[in-house]
Amino acid sequence: MRTTQSTTPFYKSCCGSLTILPDLRAQVLNEGLYVARIHEGVFQLDTPADFQPKVW
Repeated sequence: MRTTQSTTPFYKSCCGSLTILPDLRAQVLNEGLYVARIHEGVFQLDTPADFQPKVW
């Protein structure tokens, strides 16, 4: 799995998909990436287990 880097320190990479297999979703989350998906017109963002929201 390729990863990308950003010059913005709080940015994490994201994997976007209309459909994603459960095993692939788990692997992406285990790699520390976000999973963005749309199901029946509803956007959902799955976050890694270590996700900590920041106050801006």
